Amino acid sequence: AVFPLSIRYRVFLSCAARNFACASSNAGALFSCQMLANTLSLQDRPALGRYGRLRPIDNWRRERVGGYHTMYNNRHGAAGGSRGGGGNPFLDALEKLKEDYNHMQAQLSTQRAELDKLNAEKEQLQRHYMMYYEMSCGLNMEMQKQSEVAKRMNTLLQSMIQYVPPEQQATTMQAMERAKQISLPELQQLSAASQAQQIMGMAGPMGAMGGALGMAGALGGPGGLNMAAIAAAMGGMRPPQQTDDRPAQSSSRQSSSRHRSHSPVVGEKKPKIEAEDGDDDEIDVQNDDPAGPATNGKTGRDSAHSGISSSGASTPAAKNFAALGQPRLPLAQLDPTTRMLMQGMMAQNGKQQYSFRVDGSGAIAPTTFPPDALSDPAAPKSVKAIHDLPHGEVVCAVAISKDAQRVFTGGKGCVKIWDLASNTSQARARLECLEDNYIRSCKLFAEGTHLVVGGEASNILLFDIETQKEVAKLDTTAQACYALALNQESKLLYACCADGAVVIFDLASMQEVARLPGHTDGASCVDLSGDGLRLWTGGLDHTLRSWDIRERRELSNIDFASQIFSLGCSPTEDWVAVGLDTNQIEVVNTQPGAKDRYQLHRHDSCVLSLRFAHSGKWFCTTGKDNLLNVWRSPYGALSVRASESSSVLSCDISSDDSVIVTGSGEKKATVYQVQYESS
Repeated sequence: AVFPLSIRYRVFLSCAARNFACASSNAGALFSCQMLANTLSLQDRPALGRYGRLRPIDNWRRERVGGYHTMYNNRHGAAGGSRGGGGNPFLDALEKLKEDYNHMQAQLSTQRAELDKLNAEKEQLQRHYMMYYEMSCGLNMEMQKQSEVAKRMNTLLQSMIQYVPPEQQATTMQAMERAKQISLPELQQLSAASQAQQIMGMAGPMGAMGGALGMAGALGGPGGLNMAAIAAAMGGMRPPQQTDDRPAQSSSRQSSSRHRSHSPVVGEKKPKIEAEDGDDDEIDVQNDDPAGPATNGKTGRDSAHSGISSSGASTPAAKNFAALGQPRLPLAQLDPTTRMLMQGMMAQNGKQQYSFRVDGSGAIAPTTFPPDALSDPAAPKSVKAIHDLPHGEVVCAVAISKDAQRVFTGGKGCVKIWDLASNTSQARARLECLEDNYIRSCKLFAEGTHLVVGGEASNILLFDIETQKEVAKLDTTAQACYALALNQESKLLYACCADGAVVIFDLASMQEVARLPGHTDGASCVDLSGDGLRLWTGGLDHTLRSWDIRERRELSNIDFASQIFSLGCSPTEDWVAVGLDTNQIEVVNTQPGAKDRYQLHRHDSCVLSLRFAHSGKWFCTTGKDNLLNVWRSPYGALSVRASESSSVLSCDISSDDSVIVTGSGEKKATVYQVQYESS
């Protein structure tokens, strides 16, 4: 039977709807419907006219649909034929699309897994790169340091050759040239041989070793450069036994020693230098540890304590030296360490000196101590640790009350208050301040009612001790405040800032009243003179400056060879002591027109804090070498030496000079009882 056209058209639409519903879940549903429509005969797809009559499709539509029909037959004709005449090509195309889609999804999952693996490898490589970069930066810095050390040593040796006897100068020059060409294996062999000879007691005059072997003896073996040994070589003396427990520095110095020059020369006089342990027995009343930090690391810094005979520095020697084409360097132009080496700075008993007096002309001589320098009743004889205060963080600042019953320790983000009369295992109170920044200084008011705190922040805080509350905040506009000082009436506050300025605050109005510019780098330390009329500040720009407090102007400016880390003013005399970033302490006479000073060398590293006793008879210093030293003022006779297990960063002295408190990197503070009678 022949169905009407309208019935066939409806059957076709129902089949198309079913096929479209099956393909709607697939990404190619639209494409399938288009292909389905393309396969229909154009005569079976009439369009219904506006008035119910059939209207043929436009010619452009007919050509387009015909083109799609041809394209589909070309693509899928073979596949459709292979499945048999009864297969449906549209369902086959949909299945093919599903397979392709599933395959692409599997590939996408694989690529994602590989991408995650590559990201993990990238992060690991970045971590390794950062580690190697840090190592490279550290090695570059170490190489630069060693290069500077080599240059200084070369200059030192060049200046010392002029004092060698004429008959030895040619040999000395040859030895120096040979030393510049020595290789690392040769250096290791020579160092091992020199050390073995020292242990066996066979290290005779350095000149007898000859050439490069003498140079290796001057190196002091694997302990690195030994300035005392070089001085011994120049004077024909036997170098003291070296004890050095710092292998890291030894290896780094040994690696760069091939660039240094040394001159093994036999002098005329051969006095024997006694070991420094005997000197320790004489001046260290308590806590004497010859194997500890006090005697370790005797490198270039300890060379200031040793001397040589200057008998070889004669006029013929100078002429011979000039004939070799080397300029003669006057002693006045040499650094203090070199001058002390060349002028034979030895005490009469043969022991190494640590205190030297520099007169107005720059001449250096060993200090002659008064007979009662150590026996004076006002001189401490020993110190005894009586309390350990477990702060819990590195203690960068300490303060002690007038009655010596309360101690204030400043660490990271807080100040803790300790009551020495009760339990010292736990702090009595805790003052939160500076938002987890390290506290660099804390000062008590004269009446003991308030505490001023400054540190690595722009603000200075004022606390009421009784209520334990913050009462004021002062803005310095600098990145950090390194040191604080209060005048005698506790009305003015002086703050040393990281930008080099010294800011003055009026504590009555809590306002800034003046700013003293002058330091070109950070102002690191501050103290007031005994009469309260002058302010002394030390800076990282190597300068010590004094200021008129009333006129607020700079009075004097003294240059030093290194940065100033600490200072203190004698409360009774016109002396100012400064601690440098080397191992040196200088006590300067501040009287008008005076230029004399004392140089003290009994620290092995930078001097981090310095305080004068209220009596003015002595002062104490602490350093990175774990030491607490007590000196007589101003000439620097070492009265007491105490050793701790970590760097000692700060110290303070009670008003009756009976208690010393120190803060260390061991995250604790130590309270010492000062004893003025010999036990």
